[in-house]
Amino acid sequence: AAGRYEPVLRRAADEAERARRPLVLIAGLAGPTAQARHEAQVARSLGYHAGLLSLGALRGASVDELIAHSAAVGREIPLVGFYLQSAVGGQRLPSEFWRRFAAIESVVAIKLAPFDRYATLDVLKGVVQARAEQRIALYTGNDDHIVLDLAVPFDIRRGGETVRLRMRGGL
Repeated sequence: AAGRYEPVLRRAADEAERARRPLVLIAGLAGPTAQARHEAQVARSLGYHAGLLSLGALRGASVDELIAHSAAVGREIPLVGFYLQSAVGGQRLPSEFWRRFAAIESVVAIKLAPFDRYATLDVLKGVVQARAEQRIALYTGNDDHIVLDLAVPFDIRRGGETVRLRMRGGL
């Protein structure tokens, strides 16, 4: 409902403060660029550390448009990318998108939940191609493959070298 974003984030931030232990606050960011930027500004003003970026409102947008959107929102708050499975509203995103997304300096993490091994590999290849594997934490949301995602490393080739990636956890 309109007008509820800030009060809900404020309430969650207040609850996190009462927890008396270190917590990372991540706000959901959605909608067209102006809305997502505003949500990022609100989240940052309330002490949130990052924003989980949904691209659902940009269905059908080009890779260039998606990157411009992501970069604009990322100028407001550090970003957590979100690869959602298409069965529940996500869209197929090519390795080129993930390479360019990972090259955005404000990207700190990516949640992978495409429920598709090839799509997961597209993200990992993009992160490695962007040389962002040390900066970006990877989290699996692939419930259909979560144990192996967490237990087995991913070896991705970059030129003549092999880069080993691991999921940091599951969300």
